[in-house]
Amino acid sequence: MTKDVIISVEGKQIVDGEEDVNETIAQGTYYNRGGKHYIIYDTYDDDSKIENMIKFNEDIVEVSRKGEITGKLIYEAGKKKRSLYTTPVGDMLMELDTHDINIDCRDEKIEAQIFFEIFVEGDKVSDNEVKIIVKEKK
Repeated sequence: MTKDVIISVEGKQIVDGEEDVNETIAQGTYYNRGGKHYIIYDTYDDDSKIENMIKFNEDIVEVSRKGEITGKLIYEAGKKKRSLYTTPVGDMLMELDTHDINIDCRDEKIEAQIFFEIFVEGDKVSDNEVKIIVKEKK
């Protein structure tokens, strides 16, 4: 069954002790197929459309983006995952070291939190937390 939803994605990044918080709120679609949850929504960056998909189960969260910014980030607690992220200024090879993933799925709301570090070219860039909240659109 497909549901129309409101998605909130809040990202917190700490670099050299400085904290930066960004939040995106969008309308999208949610469905569950084969034991995996899917959230699909669009965002816009400088008038360019970016298609986003979050796919997850209790162990792994995958975030895919297609558009001017393209990439697939894979979060799995206790593991490091490499990803190529393509931006208008060039490609970036990143490594995500995921410490913890907390997912709470209920009929009326899904909440997920991901705690991880980002490394670029082997150097630690930041400590990060992403919080995703999905609610059915009324």
